[in-house]
Amino acid sequence: MCLYYSAPKAGNANNLIFSKMSKIGSYIQEAYDELLHKVSWPSWDELQQTTMIVMVALLLVTAVVYGMDLGIKAVLTFIYNLLGK
Repeated sequence: MCLYYSAPKAGNANNLIFSKMSKIGSYIQEAYDELLHKVSWPSWDELQQTTMIVMVALLLVTAVVYGMDLGIKAVLTFIYNLLGK
């Protein structure tokens, strides 16, 4: 069993750095190509329609949470008044 550490040689370290940088570069290039050629982007009409759906859903969820908040507040106020604060 070998228990000593041998530091990498300068040439190997440079190759390792170059290898990692080229992998990062190819990843960025592949992501760019995928965004341009493989992704199906929505049309302007589809984008507007889905935006309106999200806004309506947001308003509905907000109203439900607000109603729950008012209901819980009323119940707790009633309980506190029964118990004499």
